[in-house]
Amino acid sequence: MRSGDVFFTRLLRNETNETSNYLEARPAQLAFWLVDHWWRLRWEGLPALGADAAWRMAHDLSSLGGTAWPRLYMWGDGQRVGVSSFKDPVGVVGPVQFLEQRLQFFSASDWEGGTDAFLRDVADETRGFGSDRDALRKLLDELKVERDDADLSAWRRLEARLGYDVDNSPESVMDALFEIASRFDTEGVEEASQATQGSEAAVVLEREIEAARASRLQCDFRSAQKIAANTNRLADENIWTPAERAARAVRDAAGYPHGPLRNAALSDILGVSKSALQSTRAAPAEDLPYGLRLREANRHVVALRARRSPSRRFELARALGDVIWSNGSSLGPLTGTKTDRQRFQRNFAQSLLCPIGELQDFLGNGTIDEEAVEAAAQYYHVNNSLIVRTLQKKHIIPLDSFDHMVDAA
Repeated sequence: MRSGDVFFTRLLRNETNETSNYLEARPAQLAFWLVDHWWRLRWEGLPALGADAAWRMAHDLSSLGGTAWPRLYMWGDGQRVGVSSFKDPVGVVGPVQFLEQRLQFFSASDWEGGTDAFLRDVADETRGFGSDRDALRKLLDELKVERDDADLSAWRRLEARLGYDVDNSPESVMDALFEIASRFDTEGVEEASQATQGSEAAVVLEREIEAARASRLQCDFRSAQKIAANTNRLADENIWTPAERAARAVRDAAGYPHGPLRNAALSDILGVSKSALQSTRAAPAEDLPYGLRLREANRHVVALRARRSPSRRFELARALGDVIWSNGSSLGPLTGTKTDRQRFQRNFAQSLLCPIGELQDFLGNGTIDEEAVEAAAQYYHVNNSLIVRTLQKKHIIPLDSFDHMVDAA
């Protein structure tokens, strides 16, 4: 399994002590797994709280069993698909030791094309790959019907975002979510569904909508959205690259190209009162799983989860980032998931509040320790974690987890 010159299946055969790029396994086993989980592989993203057993069954190649499959994750994210391979520890006991530690994103069309080509080869009766080709071709025909039917495809996509296998989602939940989508927009509902997978997704989303409308926190993003609309996103870019461009364009146009954005300046950019950026005793969505932005007429109402000023500033900057990403869509969840949309929000907010070039100048050549991070956070009026994530995505300090690798990709 490879992408260009990168072999995700690079391994050491322990018996012969030889390295190889090729895995010896039955193609049919992989083919049936790909078909069974195609919708979740294509559309369900990484879980916000880490991969559990149920998620791994649909996304981790090593869940197949029966042979020495590599630990390799595949997940969907809108127009891209992520693939991550994990190398085995040195001295692993087994016939092979997998050597490749890699994280890459592909265009969804490339992933679909490569997967389809493999499945056609395995199902081809002239190729000689196993004895279950009739059953595989039947499943492939069913999958093609689903992919070609717009309504059925939309159902399968939402089902996958909710974390369900095909035909396992409660019909009442699906109907409720499609009804909300008819009032707002499908992409926003799918994004929210990914944040609270399972049977409570529609109930939670309705509570989020109520919290946003009750918050009375209104923002006017029209000027900033118009400015950032000219910042194009290229398919092969890291998510933080267009996010940085958009943040720079907004800062420049607003007349704040340099330095920390104090509340007066940030309220000007966000089209919100300064009081909305200050610490408060309560927040509309603090007891809910995520924040939410709703577009109503020419303004956006936002339900924030944060009480403290640095976090409120970040959340509202994320809401502006979501408007830029979604071109002013009617419903914008602000969640903890790792989708491209959420990562764009977070990277935009980081870059708007604390541009990386200025942060490096502030830190200078000294040791980047807790004291330095705290000083930078106070200067830019952000949380310490924002400083750390900004430095990690530029590889100025080490990435210390898989989640941080994804955030920096």
